[in-house]
Amino acid sequence: GMSDQAKRENFTRQRSWKSGRTTSRPSGAGDRQTWKRSVPRAEEIEYRAQTSWLTVQRMLLSGAAAAMVAVSVWLLLGVKRQVPLVAVFVRDYPTAVLPVAAAAEDAAVLANLSREEQSLFDPGMADVIDISDRCRSATAEAFVAELVGAVSRVRPGGPGGDAVVLYVAAHGGVDSDGRACLLPPRFAVGDTPATDDWVGVERLLEAMRAAVAPETKLLVILDACRATAGEGLALIDGGFPAAVDAAISARPPPNTWVLLSASAGEIARAEPAAAGSPFARAFASGLEGLADAPPWGNGDGQVGLSELAAFVREEVR
Repeated sequence: GMSDQAKRENFTRQRSWKSGRTTSRPSGAGDRQTWKRSVPRAEEIEYRAQTSWLTVQRMLLSGAAAAMVAVSVWLLLGVKRQVPLVAVFVRDYPTAVLPVAAAAEDAAVLANLSREEQSLFDPGMADVIDISDRCRSATAEAFVAELVGAVSRVRPGGPGGDAVVLYVAAHGGVDSDGRACLLPPRFAVGDTPATDDWVGVERLLEAMRAAVAPETKLLVILDACRATAGEGLALIDGGFPAAVDAAISARPPPNTWVLLSASAGEIARAEPAAAGSPFARAFASGLEGLADAPPWGNGDGQVGLSELAAFVREEVR
């Protein structure tokens, strides 16, 4: 049989709690039990190091993700959303009518709304897309097609992310049926006014409305009330605003607002020497934020349509 000493040594052989290696209580230790940790192996040391590094990486990634979320929220709340502004300035006409006075100066005024020196968090109020060069020789049909194409390609913006602005500087008139029309850059000139070659305002508004989503708010600026000297075309200066008012009252387009550069019976002034017309300067200043200040606005940091209209009306009076 096994001696008592051998039994005691066999009894004291244990599995190490840490490494799984077999260890023995040394003989001669008496009744006092002494437990010793085994020395870790090289692969265990490497495993612990890798585990620690993975833990650090997870912490760093978690912190970076939280920071990115915070920055994203900050950007969404802090960056202003520019409103897209599609603009066309008809600079040249057949000799039957005068050129649109101060058209080039007004184009520069509006272009300044999206100047590049603005900051990330204040990029300017508008993203101006000037398509005047593409419309330089356009007939009525091509003129409307260019406007529809440009408006349909933009992404709505503004405070609510749902607004688009169209700014048209051209000559306006009234056809033989009393309808408000815009004169495209190219139209037939003869003894009898060829009003079929003109762009009806109702037709233009319908085309613009179809180019955007139903929920999109469309603001149409018609700077078409300047002197034309177009008596030979049966153009009566001052008649265009009243004809536009009548058309909109009869068939108001949904989610669409129209702002004119003059009221019925009036002619919009043009001051090339003053770096743009009073209307264009007032419109740009109001859109940049002046219209939000009292007495025109409520100072909430957003320019509303009624605020802009009231500001422009006061400035060009």
